[in-house]
Parts: sequence; structure tokens; C-alpha cells
Amino acid sequence: MRAVLSRNLQYIYFLRIHSLASLFDSKTNCYKRNKLAFDLLNVLANNFKNENVDFRYQGGDLTPNQNSTQDLIMLRTWVLGVLCVFVSSFFIGYTIQSQKNATLQEARNHAVNDIHYLGLDIDRTLYGLNQTFTGIENLLRTIDHVDANKPGLIQAALENQLAQNTPVSSLLILNTAGKALYKSNSLQQEELQYSDFFSIHTNHQLKQLYIGRPIAVTGSTDRWQFGVSRGLRNSTGELEMVLVGMVDLNLLFDRYQAIKLSNGASLTLSSLDGYVYTHLPDHQQYVGKFLRNLVRPGDLTKKTIVMRQPVGTDQQIHLIASRRIGNYPLVVSISEPEGTILASWRKTALNFAVLGTVVSLIIMFMTYRVTRYQKKQLRIKEELRNQATTDALTGLANRRSVLEHAEHEIKKARRTGAPLSFILIDLDHFKKVNDTYGHEMGDKVLQRTAKLLNKMCREADIVSRYGGEEFLLLLSNTDLDGALIDAERIRRTLAKQPHRCQNKVFNVTASIGVSQWAEHEENYIEALRRADKALYKVKNLGRNDVDYQCTATVTPLRKNHLRLQD
Repeated sequence: MRAVLSRNLQYIYFLRIHSLASLFDSKTNCYKRNKLAFDLLNVLANNFKNENVDFRYQGGDLTPNQNSTQDLIMLRTWVLGVLCVFVSSFFIGYTIQSQKNATLQEARNHAVNDIHYLGLDIDRTLYGLNQTFTGIENLLRTIDHVDANKPGLIQAALENQLAQNTPVSSLLILNTAGKALYKSNSLQQEELQYSDFFSIHTNHQLKQLYIGRPIAVTGSTDRWQFGVSRGLRNSTGELEMVLVGMVDLNLLFDRYQAIKLSNGASLTLSSLDGYVYTHLPDHQQYVGKFLRNLVRPGDLTKKTIVMRQPVGTDQQIHLIASRRIGNYPLVVSISEPEGTILASWRKTALNFAVLGTVVSLIIMFMTYRVTRYQKKQLRIKEELRNQATTDALTGLANRRSVLEHAEHEIKKARRTGAPLSFILIDLDHFKKVNDTYGHEMGDKVLQRTAKLLNKMCREADIVSRYGGEEFLLLLSNTDLDGALIDAERIRRTLAKQPHRCQNKVFNVTASIGVSQWAEHEENYIEALRRADKALYKVKNLGRNDVDYQCTATVTPLRKNHLRLQD
């Protein structure tokens, strides 16, 4: 009873091995780090299936031959070792990758939140300035109708509004020439008519606020500001005045300086075309400079865009979060090096990797010690299998191997609809070569012929020694016309090949028969028979020629193939 149970368990184990091999094969991308172990598993399992175990039905039991016992033990040990390494490596790798993804996702969430609140703050500042302009406009239009000679009232209104807008350093009302009619405090006026925030209104009718580029404060080297403006027009659309608010970038920088950034991280407020308003850290180094935006303006919406991009001369990968501020041409971005984000994760990953490596080495060492002898036997069996499918003299595929290839190629041709042709070659008067120069010279002729055939054929073609002085070629994706051309080229090359023996030079010609497999044929037999008939037709007609036989469905385009001149 115990023996029967053991044999049944062995068979069930065999089936489970191949199920696991199929499963792993479909998951190659997930387990590529264990490819070497997986390849060994497939070799062992296929060898076990094809040669080592012969299951026969005997009285209700499936029993393996006694000769397969050693291989079964080796297979069981290797499978156990490989699976243990595989499973441990997979879960360790999965854990490491999951922690990495979680760390990056947490950094993304922080960046999105920071960008969101920064955008709201700047949007609120600009909204407040827009409301201020609306109040001043209403005041000006009221004064026009009530009392146009009250500049003190306008001046007081400007000073009052300035106190309510913290980052705004001054408020101005400019005439159509760019001169200040009213201003909340002292300011150099000579350059205002050339500023972008004024000239834009003389050339265009804008309904929304205009955000000017950052400019240095006159007379200062370390203070920067930018103008926010809105044009006032009459009922006919003519420009009457321009309301301007100058935003102090140093005040804006001081407001955001409290934000804690990690090592290597940066915060940037810039225009859509790349001019920097403020930059943390190193505000003075970047303010007013042009930086290429990593996000195309068309991609920016009110939603935050998060991406990974190489930054700087070292092309280090950064996690970058960008967001457009309302409908204004401003972009706020936070950039953080991925290396800084993943610093803590790397330490954890290294610990897991070391643990997994140690466990894997222990398992593989134990498996190696147990299966060393069995692996040697497996290599010997593999060599014997190769010898069984290869001709020892020429190194070509032997008759058995080429016929197996023929079955496979026919299945592929039937599936794809591609043509498949056979070329059967027989060396003329080869017996005379053996009788005249000896069998050793005959063997050399066969070897040289094999090398020539290998050289003239494609890698996809099958070149074989069919028997004695006969060679069989399988030409995939080749129709009868193509095969005839190849056959004639081979015939001419073989006929010109000189052979030397005892200061004598001789040539060996070949008779060649060609055929193409027809789709209605179940196997290679009929196609091979046609090639054989064509070959012997050539021999009967004098040798050293190429001929073919075809079916009604397979005929060459040229009824009589052209024999090329030697």
C-alpha cells in the first residue's frame, strides 16, 4: 500500500511541476530576476517528461520506471529549492516595490496638497487686488459725476486699499501716456510708460487682469516686483486710465519662506512662458530669470500635474508637481529629488535584499550539494540526445531530426499559409570517389559539401544529411520558383568546388530534385517523394542538373527553369 501511494504521489507531483512551469512562463515579467532558476526548472521538467519517466498503465497504477528514480529525486530537490528561492524573492521584491510605491505616493500627495494651498493663496491675493481695482474704478466714475476736483479723496482711497493688500507695495492710476495721476506712495515714474503692464492696454482691450513680468525696483539691486494692471475704458472702448498694483516679490518670498522643503527640493512661482517670480531657496539667484517650463502651458489646468522628469546638468530624476493659478498666466511648482524621497526606503530595501540574498544562498547551496551528481548525469543525457539528432561526420541534422523538423514546418506553414519547399541533393558518382581516393577522402568531400550548404542557406533553413551522399534541405517561406533558383545556385557552387587528394584535383557534381509541399497534403511524405522522383529523373538524364515535380495546385511560374551558365 505504501509503495502504491508513493508512486501515485510521484505522478501527482510531476503534474504539479508542469502546471507551475506553465504558470511561471505566463508571469515572466514579474519573475525575471529568477530567470536562471526558472530556466533550470523548465529543463528539468521537460527532460523528466520526455525521457526520464515512462508512465504505463499497470493494474490501475501509473508507475515510473526504476531508471527514473534518481532523476525524480533530483527534480524534486531542485524544484523545492528553486520554488523556495522564487517565492521568497518574489515576496521580498513585492514588499520592496510596494513600499517604494507607497513612499512615492505619499510624496505626491504632500506635493499636491502644498501646491493646492499655495495656488489658493496667490489666487486670493490676485482676487483681492482685482476687487480693489473694481472699488477704485467705481470711485473714479462716481467722482467724475460728483466732484472731479477731489484728489485727496482718491489718494486716501489708494492708501486705504494698499493697507489691506499685504504683498502690494504701491497702487497707481496712470493716464494714457503712462504718467501717474495718483499713487499711494512715492515711486519713480519715468519708466512706467515702457512697462509691459501699461503698454499691453494701449495695444489690446483686455477684460481680465494683466500680470507683468518681474522687474527690479528702480535704484535697488536686491528688490524685485511685478505689476498687475487693468485698463479703464469709456463707452466707446477708448482707454482712459490704467489701474496698477505693484506686488513686492520680497514680501511674497518672505511669506513662503516658512515652508519646509527637503534637501534639494525647490518651490517656484513663474509665468507660463518661464519667467521666475520667486524661487525657494536662492530667491535672489533666480528671480527675474528665464527657466524652461517642464510642463507645456496647454497641459496646465486648475488640477495639479505630477510627473517624473530629469532636472539639471546631472539629469537627476525629480518628482515635480505643477498647477496653474486660476485663469492667470502663473504656474506654481514644487520639485523634489526622487533620491531624497526614497532615502529612507533604500535603507529598508537594502535590509530586505540582504535577508533575501542570504536565505536564497543557503537554499541554493544546500540544493547544489544534494544534486551535484544528478546534474552531471543530466548534462550527459543532454549530450546523448544531441548526438541522436546530429550526424556525427558532418555536424548537420540527421534523417530523424530533419523529418521531425519537416512535420513541425508543415504545421507552421498550414497555420500561416507560408510556402515550404524541399531540396533533395545526391552527389554524383560518389562511390567512384571512395573507390579512387579512399573513404577518408570521401568523408572530407561530405564535410566540405555540408559546410558549403550551411553557408549558402539561411539560418531559418534546415540543412541535413539524409543518408550516405544525400542531403535534404527544408526551405521555409520559399515557393517552388525560389527553391529552383536556390537549387541551381547550389548545383553550380558544388560543381565548381575543387577537391585535392595526392596532388590530384577533382570535382564532384550533384543531382538535385525540388518540390513544394501542397496545402492539401497531410504530411511531408508526398512532397519528399516528388523531390526524390525529380532527383532520379536527373540521374537518368545524365546527372549534374536540377529538376522538379509539382502538383496541380503548386506549379512554378516558369514552366522550364533556366539553367545558369557555368
